[in-house]
Amino acid sequence: MNRTAGHDAPRPKRRMTRLPRLLAAALLALPLAARPAALQLTPAAGDYQVGDDVVLVLAVDTEGADVVAADARISFDPAVLSLRAIDLATSGFAYDFGLSKPALFPLRDIDNDGGAARILVALPSPGVNGQQVEVARLVFRALAASAGTQVRILPAGGPGASAVIVDDGQGTDALAAVTDAGLVIADFADSDGDGVYDHLDNCTLLANADQTDVDGDGYGNRCDADFNNDGIVNAVDLALFKKGFLSRDPLRDINSDGIVNAVDLALFKKLFLKRPGPSGLAP
Repeated sequence: MNRTAGHDAPRPKRRMTRLPRLLAAALLALPLAARPAALQLTPAAGDYQVGDDVVLVLAVDTEGADVVAADARISFDPAVLSLRAIDLATSGFAYDFGLSKPALFPLRDIDNDGGAARILVALPSPGVNGQQVEVARLVFRALAASAGTQVRILPAGGPGASAVIVDDGQGTDALAAVTDAGLVIADFADSDGDGVYDHLDNCTLLANADQTDVDGDGYGNRCDADFNNDGIVNAVDLALFKKGFLSRDPLRDINSDGIVNAVDLALFKKLFLKRPGPSGLAP
């Protein structure tokens, strides 16, 4: 029997929309994966001299996440470096917990015999957030020469590893990368003890901390009485010295005290019949 006009057309079936909505709600309820964070030592490279203090800044890059704690495990060669101090004065994690004694935070542990250190700092929620948030400054002393030594941050994973804890209420470690520091430690000589290394000293065997070199020939006044620059201190230079005696001629003022006098004459005699120098700046 045919349907006549006036009868309602069959209604289309409703689409099932509740399931996708429930799935979306469930996904939103799941905790988001922590963004990868990094611990870095800067400068990442540098040249130093034996006896120098080497200051490295330990920082955390939170990659936009809120970080409430950083636990850095450091290793170094104890034959080359000694860790003298871990300075938190300018740390981004500086916080007064109202404690009369140092408690768990911050923790600074130095083992120079084993070449290891640990820095553990924390802040209440929401913590810190930034690209280069300072954790601490590590002050090393260069003990011995090395063509290449590293100060390393132990990476995440495994026992005794470094960690960066995000503010998610679950203690999630977000540390994904570390940047170590590579150092070159040189052992330059200072034969005359004037504080200027031989390769930079214009008189390597006679102390002259001021490095005065009036004629600019690479030989300091203190070891250069060759006033006519012919390569030898002789009678010609003695005649030139006499002309400047008791004057303020800076060229003939061998000890650079502002006056050419008997002291300079005594120094001239010690340089007589010698070549100027030796110098680390001239042949």
